Parts: sequence; C-alpha cells; structure tokens
Amino acid sequence: MRLAALAVSGLFVLSACGQENDAPATVEAEVVAPIAVAAADQLTEINGPVTGIDFWTHPNVAFSSLLIIAGENGVTSYNIEDGSEVSTIPGVSAVGAAVSYIGNGPRARGLLAYYDRDASAFSIFEIDNITRNFKPVTGDIAIRGNVRGFCFGRGVDADGPTLAVLQKGELTQYEFSLDNATLTASASAKETAPDDVVSCAIDGVDGSIFVARENGAVHRLGTDGPGELFAKSTIDAVGDIAVLSATNVAEDGFSYSGQVVVLDKTNATMHAFDRADGSLLGKITIGEAFEIEAVTGANVMGAVSANLGALYRNGAIALSLSDGDSAVRLIPANGLINALGLPDGDALSPRGIIAEPEESDLLIRTTIQPE
Repeated sequence: MRLAALAVSGLFVLSACGQENDAPATVEAEVVAPIAVAAADQLTEINGPVTGIDFWTHPNVAFSSLLIIAGENGVTSYNIEDGSEVSTIPGVSAVGAAVSYIGNGPRARGLLAYYDRDASAFSIFEIDNITRNFKPVTGDIAIRGNVRGFCFGRGVDADGPTLAVLQKGELTQYEFSLDNATLTASASAKETAPDDVVSCAIDGVDGSIFVARENGAVHRLGTDGPGELFAKSTIDAVGDIAVLSATNVAEDGFSYSGQVVVLDKTNATMHAFDRADGSLLGKITIGEAFEIEAVTGANVMGAVSANLGALYRNGAIALSLSDGDSAVRLIPANGLINALGLPDGDALSPRGIIAEPEESDLLIRTTIQPE
C-alpha cells in the first residue's frame, strides 16, 4: 500500500444549541447528486473495528506525517507516505481519536486524546516531534457517567487546545497546559447540551465549534452564539463532522475559506457546506480506483486540512468501512475541492502561526556612544 503524501476533531460533542430553532439557514436540495472522487489509498492491516481517525502533522517534513486510527484493541499510527506502522498504544479500548497542539510552529507539541472506555477516563499522549512515537503524559481526565463524545482542537491564535466532552444533557470544556511530561487540565463550568448531538468539530481558524445533531441540523458555536442554526442537512444517519480550512492571499488582502463536511453513515456520502454561510456546496463519495473498491457505507470519518505532502498537500479525508471489513480508505482534500469546483487556497497548519516580528525588532542599532 502507498499512502502518497478531517479538527475531525474527534467523535461527537457539544453545545448549548438545544433550542429547537430549526428553520434552516440553508436547506439542502434533495436533487443534488453525489460526485464520486477516486480513492487515493487504503489501509487494510487494521487491528479490529475502528472508532476514531485523525492525523498528526510533522513539524517540517510533510510526508512524514501520521494517520492515527483508534479502535477496540488500541491506537496505532501509520506513516502517511507508505502506510507503515510507526507507534502503537496496545491493550486499550479506545473510543475516538483526536489530535491537537500546544505551542506554535515547528516546536508545537502534538497531543493525542482518546476516551478509554474501561478506565472511564480520557488518556492523553504526546507525539514526539522527532521519533513520532506516542509518549504518555501524566494527567488523565477521569469522567463520571457515560461519555457521548468529544472534540479536541484550537484556533490559529490559540496557544493550546480545548477538549470538549459531551455527556447526557451537558457539556464540559477543558483547557490544557503541559510542563515537560505533566499535563494540567482546567475544566469550565458545565453547560446545558441537547441530547441528540451526534458529532462535533473545532474550527481551526477561530476555534468555534460545529455540531451535528440527529435531525441533520448543524449549529455553529462560539461566534454566532448558542442555538444559531448554521445549516440543515437531509442526512439519514448523521456521523462525524469535520472542518476543512484554507488560507487565501489576493490583491485585496488575506482571508480564510473552507468547508464543513458531515458524513452520512448509511451511504458514505459526505455533505459539504460553505464554512462562512452554511450554503450547500455539494456531496461527494469515495469511488473505486484501480484495485481499490468504492466506499458504500462508513462508520467513522477523519479529516485534516494541513499539508501532508504530495497528493495531500491540502489535507486528507479518511473513511472506515462499515461492512465488517476493517479498512480505511482515503482521498486528498483536493479531491473534494476539485469535484465541487472550489478554490483550493493554501493548507492551514493546525500547529498555529508564529507571529511575525515587529519592524522595530529587526533593527540593528549601530550608533556607538563615545565615552
């Protein structure tokens, strides 16, 4: 297998958007037919059913980034270029997988979060920037009661990630600090959340949270306020949600663009909405390519809009099959962008942005005062 060269953030989650404000901002048209995007790669050597998919970006070598897969038998990372196994966390019943970063730029420290079903706690591992191995950090987050899902991510201006945990009717968000191998998590006050939330993703631009509900409604939290309806889909079985973002430079300045993607598990169709206004951009599926079969049903989606190299220079989307075959198939994010006729822009790094020095900081003062 060759993995040539989404945060989803995690599984499910959040928000006080429980108001039944379902007059859709934009209603999906039933007549929009999905467009098949040829599969680029597949991973078949997976140990058991998949519960979560995410990606880790290498600090300076894009094609050395990682595809991370969580399941009932542990968590494993794979080299994005060739699919070879890199590191594993064996013997845990992991539910979901989500990656984010503390710090900015190449020195940012990548963190993996997953929910350990047996321990009733979130476990956090650091992904070493050099070895790419999983390293445990001190400070698991114990949870009382059942967890419906979680999100893990940050905006470009944040120094660290937020973990949002959804339980029955309530949401808790955790902010992180990391000192060597000791992790400190500070919890916010609990907020009311609707019971029908299925999944969520944190926008890598401004840190707002997109939430998908069982009825197909998508809400955006953090910028529009609780309860604001972002879009209304016609999805039969709502699955994971992801945000793909890009930077755009034009003569009139700098801007962000992107797509909010929601998975229909029944037919593995991904519904794409404009990140800015919620308008439906189209629907795509993963089609067959050479010896790789099409995806007709999926239970987990993972996506990232970072540069992973070559085909995946604008990110990747991965689906795990729901037909009992433990396999994951991928397309480049550009496959969605090109199929829907959208501008591609430049990849947005989830490692944050290092601020440009002020002009005054670059001055070298040469005046010598005589004694």
